[in-house]
Amino acid sequence: MEFEKAESKSERIELIKAKIKTDSIYKQSDLKIKTAHSPTIINEHENQYGTECGCKILFVLHYKNRRAIIVNLNEKPELSVVVDKLNSENVAQIWSEFKEENAGTVYGVAGKCGFVQMKINDRKLKRLIKNVW
Repeated sequence: MEFEKAESKSERIELIKAKIKTDSIYKQSDLKIKTAHSPTIINEHENQYGTECGCKILFVLHYKNRRAIIVNLNEKPELSVVVDKLNSENVAQIWSEFKEENAGTVYGVAGKCGFVQMKINDRKLKRLIKNVW
């Protein structure tokens, strides 16, 4: 992923925010079974014209002990306010996983293409997340 190569934390966060917003043009299509002989479920996404993009990266914000939200602007467009406020001062930590077997273990079919998790340390942003969620 491009944001993994970013040199600074703030640059990395800006690339993540851009990815969250560009991914929001794709909504989840119906779950599909790959073949009759294989029970593999495919979790694909498509844009407004029906063009499929495969699967999307899962973005997760940890804002409290054992509390996290999945950032999906299709399901919760009001989270765009939270995404806009992300910066290097209010994000304490960023970690990601893109190997299908590891990401799928953590988030199942939804995370099979990988995930990016961010830990929030700013009280005002945590409150905003709680109010928007």
